[in-house]
Amino acid sequence: MSASHPVLVVASSTDCGYCRQLRTDLAANQQTLTHRGASVLLVGEGSPTMWGAALEPAQVEELTVTYANPGRLGTPSAVRLSPGGAHRVVRGFEAVTAALVELCGSEPGRVVCEVPTSCSVGVNGAPVDALVIAQAGGRAVGIAARGEGAVRVATLAASGTGTDAVRGYVPVTLLVERPRNLWLVFRGGELVARSRSAHETLDTLRRLVAGFEPPGAQQVRLMCGALVQGEGGRALLFPRNWMSYLVERNSSLARAGWRLCPDPFARLEPGPDGAPLLSHPSASGPPQRTPVVGVLAPRPTVPMPGRPIRARLLTQIVNWVVRPVSPEHVRAVCASVADLPIHLGTQEEALAFLTHPPAAAW
Repeated sequence: MSASHPVLVVASSTDCGYCRQLRTDLAANQQTLTHRGASVLLVGEGSPTMWGAALEPAQVEELTVTYANPGRLGTPSAVRLSPGGAHRVVRGFEAVTAALVELCGSEPGRVVCEVPTSCSVGVNGAPVDALVIAQAGGRAVGIAARGEGAVRVATLAASGTGTDAVRGYVPVTLLVERPRNLWLVFRGGELVARSRSAHETLDTLRRLVAGFEPPGAQQVRLMCGALVQGEGGRALLFPRNWMSYLVERNSSLARAGWRLCPDPFARLEPGPDGAPLLSHPSASGPPQRTPVVGVLAPRPTVPMPGRPIRARLLTQIVNWVVRPVSPEHVRAVCASVADLPIHLGTQEEALAFLTHPPAAAW
């Protein structure tokens, strides 16, 4: 079938979490799709749903019948139709999002896209009141907001980041909302910050945006969380899936002198003696660097035969490195974490260790 303007037909499923996230992203980008004269047709969920430029009813019917089959490849999958161009099939959330970015005239590599998790589907899989675009090192970061106050803070966080340089389709990466008297900030479905202050929430969003900028030449990004005690005194790394649990107990951590870093990645770089330093990105001014003195890690729940347990744990920590990464940087991470103490336990035991260290035997 020929198309008079760019069209993307997306095969979707009501049981697919990726599809629910995609619907939220499409709804948030409705105005952009219309402005670009592009159409997106979602099929496979009963009556087809359309975003962007209108299609004639006969076109909708023909496209629905003709292109429902890509769903057999897995959902979401899509077919891109261009005027006078070949049709192209793409599969998976990232590929479909990249096709939507291209449909709106941007380069996929200039837009932050993170694959949703089961948590993010629950948090992001609902309509938002606004989507603003911030820029981090030439890449667009979508900040969604729910509620009038949250929209105002998200807009301030994006201002001054060079938003005019990036236009087009941008998926939801960060979300801010204010239920009752709390401000909540999510990255995907992960709760990364909670406060009662709009100013603190704004600072968190700006730090998160800055954290998506490309790493420095000597830096390696880890997909894990980090805690800092005092003003740059020492830092601990912990598994990323503990973040929401620790954020919810932020008051207890603060009383013990610990501060959670909401940054999207833990950036490590070698110090003068080769020991790892945690680099905290800043929305203004130079980054702060804090010595990393240990790692909190879950205790193995199954026997670990073969290599000693510590070697296996160190391998898991090195696997936190964000891909793609060069072999040289992997070797640098291996060397930097080789001598770090590893504190094993559950997240509940980690909290006890952090807030009442004398009473916690790890």
